Amino acid sequence: MWMNLDNGLRVITTHVNADFDGLASCFAAKKLGIGDEVVFPGNFNQNVEDFLRIYADFLPAKTFHEIDVDRIAELVIVDTSSRKRIGKFGGLLSRKDIKISVYDHHPLLREEDIVTDNYHRNETGANVTAFVEEIKRRHLKISSVEATLFALGIYEDTGSLVYPTTTCRDVDAVSYLLSIGADLNIISEYLKIELTFEQKTLLNSLFLNTKVHSVLSYTVAISRVEIPKYMGGLNMIVNNLWKLTSYDTYIAIVKMGKRIYVVGRTATSDIDLGGVFEKFGGGGHQKAASYFIKDGTKVDLEFVERQILEGIKMGGIKPAIKVKDIMSSPVRVALNDMTIEEAYALMYKTGYNGLPIVEHNKLVGIISKAEVEKALNHGYGSRTVKGFMSQNFETVAPDMPLSDVKEKLISSTLGRLPVMENDMLVGIVTRTDLLRGLHTSLKLPPGSHKMYEEPRMLKHSVLGLMMKLISPRILNLLRILGYVGNDANMPVFVVGGFVRDLLMGKPSVDIDIVVEGDALRFARAMKLYFEHICVYEHKKFRTAVVSFPDGFKMDIATARTEYYDRPAKLPNVEISTIKKDLYRRDFTINAMAVKLNPIEFGVLLDFFNCKKDLDNKLIRTLYTLSFVEDPTRILRAIRFKVKFAFEIEARTLDLLRNSTDEGIIEKLSGARIRDEMVKIMQEEKAPEAIRESSRLKILKWILPYTYFNDEMFEELTGVREFSIFLKKKGIKLNMHFAYLNVLMQYYTKEQLLSVSQRYGLSKRFVKSLLNLRSVSNKVITGISRENLKNSELYELLSDLPNESIAFIYAKIKEIGKDNVKKYYDTGYGAKVKIDGNFLKSLGISPGPMYREILRSLILAKIDGKVKDEKEYVKILVDSIKEKEQKTNV
Repeated sequence: MWMNLDNGLRVITTHVNADFDGLASCFAAKKLGIGDEVVFPGNFNQNVEDFLRIYADFLPAKTFHEIDVDRIAELVIVDTSSRKRIGKFGGLLSRKDIKISVYDHHPLLREEDIVTDNYHRNETGANVTAFVEEIKRRHLKISSVEATLFALGIYEDTGSLVYPTTTCRDVDAVSYLLSIGADLNIISEYLKIELTFEQKTLLNSLFLNTKVHSVLSYTVAISRVEIPKYMGGLNMIVNNLWKLTSYDTYIAIVKMGKRIYVVGRTATSDIDLGGVFEKFGGGGHQKAASYFIKDGTKVDLEFVERQILEGIKMGGIKPAIKVKDIMSSPVRVALNDMTIEEAYALMYKTGYNGLPIVEHNKLVGIISKAEVEKALNHGYGSRTVKGFMSQNFETVAPDMPLSDVKEKLISSTLGRLPVMENDMLVGIVTRTDLLRGLHTSLKLPPGSHKMYEEPRMLKHSVLGLMMKLISPRILNLLRILGYVGNDANMPVFVVGGFVRDLLMGKPSVDIDIVVEGDALRFARAMKLYFEHICVYEHKKFRTAVVSFPDGFKMDIATARTEYYDRPAKLPNVEISTIKKDLYRRDFTINAMAVKLNPIEFGVLLDFFNCKKDLDNKLIRTLYTLSFVEDPTRILRAIRFKVKFAFEIEARTLDLLRNSTDEGIIEKLSGARIRDEMVKIMQEEKAPEAIRESSRLKILKWILPYTYFNDEMFEELTGVREFSIFLKKKGIKLNMHFAYLNVLMQYYTKEQLLSVSQRYGLSKRFVKSLLNLRSVSNKVITGISRENLKNSELYELLSDLPNESIAFIYAKIKEIGKDNVKKYYDTGYGAKVKIDGNFLKSLGISPGPMYREILRSLILAKIDGKVKDEKEYVKILVDSIKEKEQKTNV
């Protein structure tokens, strides 16, 4: 069956309007060496075309017009044996010098069959199945993309393995492909299985014959329908109908001929369908189950319905456990004026990992052991717990069902929920309490209050948003990174600002990748997928920068956690999980990740309710010592607040103010402060951010001799206005230096040198600002006059850098601003062709005279007085010589 030809070109093709089975068969045949080139005969089905837009780089192929048909020695036709369905290749069938081979699984079509001695018919539901079997037998390695494509071919042609034509061979092939990396998310994205007319008729009949029941306060919807004969795909029909409706629990009872089939689905954790159906000889999972009655000729469907409802009522619903059944009470609390050291001693004595904080018998916060230990580590043992407690917590009532509190508790970063009744704290529910309530078989010691640390997050797909907003190039890149992760056996995530901006509808190309594993090994593995990339490794932090040939760069980091020996110092790093990696980040809006591995590509991981803060436009720290451990976050909070028009969450604002008042910013190195200020000043709303930093008394710790007021803010907005003007002309402006000119305009020389030394500002900037201060009054007065000639503008501004002119522009009225703009239209960057060699040829000796002559030429030129530079210079030189002669006489 599997042959090779040594001479000529072996072309593999399929039918026009190719489906996934045809496409998959082409590339599977190529993988087996049956042919050399995949050549498409025409168009594709729409879903196949969409697939190829993303994955074409992995599936190289040509069109009929791109090959030399005279070189074809063999034509391999897959997934069809009809001459009418292969497009222009049909014209080659009569050539005797071309060997024709057919690999198909369809029934023979007498009039259209291609006549050949090399016909291979597969008794399978999908054509590609036979190819996959041979690939498996030979132990050939295939990529995740190929495995996904081959699985798509099988799923599509077998109706997700429910069509009557499906064989065990198809099922085995799919199982093998899934085991080696086929991506079900991608398959579901591109797979389009239409219900048959009969299936749609049954779905509609089920919908119209639905009756809703109330069983012990639970809603159960049941449909009863009879059809004359068996119909496949009932599970799929029930799934579709369940998703279309809002029923928590839905059950279909369908009599097909003599048999009765029952299929159920539920969204609630309180109803066990698998347990109920097991009593009737069926089974399945708690939320999805089925059974059938072999001889249903003497069984009434209404009776089956009553049986099911009785089964649910008598044993299918677990008694509702309430909060009061599992909570710990009485509650050990800490008073708000208790010191950190006292709280730690209490936790050590009781074994608690957290304590509620009360003030005047009112619950005001919660503090965890981790926060207490951090505060001790930073020398804050004598401070009160009030300054470090979390005020962002939820409470529950004693009668709340456990099913309602479950998700709220296990997604809580604090690991506990206070139980409140009539505004009084009556108990506390920990994760351990929850587990004991949900799983009575768990042998947990009574009174244990250890937090349950299994990662649990709000988790849903954002793939649709990614496909809508991200360019195909970047989306393809992210998918490939997922395949690299699969090959390296590492979970891969895109994190931080990229995810934030995606959810805000403003996709970024600034990609930060985190892997659970070794980022250096991951970066090296990328070379197998991308040619000519350069990998720069930072072994100390287990990070790498990957540079692509077009200049695009990407950071790869190992998932890590950080701990700080002292406030404001750079952290120590340890390899960790994605959850802990996200927890170390500055704010919740930047603490989300999207998984890239094929199975879960596009799944958003949100451990800390971050999306809720993003939707509510709130900036919130993840823990109370965040600003103490990294004070640069104070500046970042201001930048994000102004950039996104967000608000700083109330507790976070208190923490920011407390840290600022304690002078924590002074403990940062000048370089780290400068880097954050540069980022602020590059933002469009930099003046507003600087004003906000002044309002919150942050600016005084950074620029201690700056006294910010409304006039200075107006000058900053003037600098921004000027920068926009220059940008339209393609002229760059160093915004950092331009804004500093305004903020440091009143500094003495000693103050300027002191601040410049702390932040490592360049000598060029210091010299420029000192010069600006000496000439600014003169320039401002001169530039504010009316009817200035171009040359006069040039004389005033040409020796100043753009950043100094920005300062002048911010200080002057409209007449002066118009003059500055006129200078950039007429004199900025003015040049002449004449040089020193020409002047030397006229008998002028090298010296200061050269500069005077050339400057006179430029001034005359921008005033429109020069038609010919050489003639003008000659006249000018003659005039100079004549004056010298008169002087000598």
